[in-house]
Amino acid sequence: MDWAEKSLKPHTNNVCFCKYHLSAGKLAAAFFFIGLITAQQVSAVPNCLPGEPNCPTVPEKVLNKPIGPPSRVRATSVVGNSVNVEWVDSTTNETAFIVIGSPRISKQIASHSQRNIGSSYSTVIKLPSVQRYCFRVVALNNAGTGRKSNSVCVAPAPPPNDVDRDGIADFTEMELLRRFAPMVWLHSTETSFPVNVEWLLSVSRLRFSHPGCSDHELIPQGKVTADNLINQFHRNVNSPPFCKPWNCCDHEGPILSSKQYTAEPKKSFFLQYPDSTHGGLTNRDEWAIYGHVYPAFNNQIALQYWQLYAYNDSIQSFNHEGDWEYSAILIKRDGTPQRFAHFRHGRVVENRPDEIELAGEHHITFSAKGSHGQYARAHESTAVLTETCVDESVSDGLQGDLIARDKCEKGIGWATWEGTIVNVGERHFPMPGAKWIQYSGLWGEIGAAAISVPVVDKTPIAFTSGPPGPAYQDSRWRLWATSEICANSADDDLDGEVDERNCAPPAVTFDKIKTSIQH
Repeated sequence: MDWAEKSLKPHTNNVCFCKYHLSAGKLAAAFFFIGLITAQQVSAVPNCLPGEPNCPTVPEKVLNKPIGPPSRVRATSVVGNSVNVEWVDSTTNETAFIVIGSPRISKQIASHSQRNIGSSYSTVIKLPSVQRYCFRVVALNNAGTGRKSNSVCVAPAPPPNDVDRDGIADFTEMELLRRFAPMVWLHSTETSFPVNVEWLLSVSRLRFSHPGCSDHELIPQGKVTADNLINQFHRNVNSPPFCKPWNCCDHEGPILSSKQYTAEPKKSFFLQYPDSTHGGLTNRDEWAIYGHVYPAFNNQIALQYWQLYAYNDSIQSFNHEGDWEYSAILIKRDGTPQRFAHFRHGRVVENRPDEIELAGEHHITFSAKGSHGQYARAHESTAVLTETCVDESVSDGLQGDLIARDKCEKGIGWATWEGTIVNVGERHFPMPGAKWIQYSGLWGEIGAAAISVPVVDKTPIAFTSGPPGPAYQDSRWRLWATSEICANSADDDLDGEVDERNCAPPAVTFDKIKTSIQH
């Protein structure tokens, strides 16, 4: 049961069937205030009282029956920091409605028509801050609360110069991204080079994977754009073996959106492009780095630098289309570096500033040959460790084998601050030109043998399928973020629980590794 529902009690049984009128200033239902809501709206009240002639009551046995969810929930007329939430009742035995919002908003509204299904309701809700809010409506009666309606999301207008609504001015974000952008070193024999999003979309087609059934093409090659990529819907099928012989592969499953995360990689939207594009772009001027700036704990700022490759050519058969990798830096508000992070093979390894090689204020990151795993250092040439990447992590089976075989060297230099840097913004509030960050599908074809291998932080990696985009990269998108930031952005499905895809657990740090080795 939702936290708000536990605090509310059903209204009286004596609710009349009669004409009603709208009366300004009369609140027909009690609601409680959690420091987030003020209520000044027009409420509906009946114009007769229980017990009056021709004003019948609702039988108690009717009010004791389970109740269904309201329908046609909408959020309209966003003016300033207020929003009008509208819905339609779908039953005749409700006594009240609760508008439940995330983060932590709840408001109770009295029912004014148990006789006719389809009565419209609305209420004005004040939004306390500039962020995204999602609402659901639930009806209640003597039997308790019914099922929640579908959710609808809305946000007040952003303040000037903060399109991604994270409290850091866009100009400041861009200035910081360029100031601290990394020096990336690719191996001298690299064959899968970086690309930019626009180019990769231009050579891709968008498809939907149905295990055991034919995949479906939604957008043909040459027609995929950042706008249509995030506005696709597709119904899943009855996949073998969980179906009857007569309805296997029928599209009777739930409708999925291309900007709604699914935890099932084999039932997903995915991009597919010709094998001839796997080499990427050889012209360095066409490469792009994708920045993500956001507030971090202790009033600090996190800067992520994502690289995109068309192909990950790892060891043996563990390769896949699409490859998102990143390095990151945590700075104080005065620009002093505090921590650095490198993302490789599904995990993050952190380093202190004294463990990092710098080129001015630009940290050096090595992109391993083929796999593009990011490393802080490479071994100097010796008889045993020629061109291998330095890793502080604990070996863990296949993952350790991958690390042992990664090759790093100062071969092809990429001074990212001299080229294209794209500030992507936040997933729900992308920057102009970065709407693609909302795409929840995979950035490469689904592998035939998409095996999952556990890594240090227990996050599985499907080694032969394309990865999700940065904003859906498990818990990497919010490395170093505060719990408050995560709570305000993570409960997208309004289930009362923080979505861990947006909030990072502790990264693998050098100190933790030394402790694990000692014990």
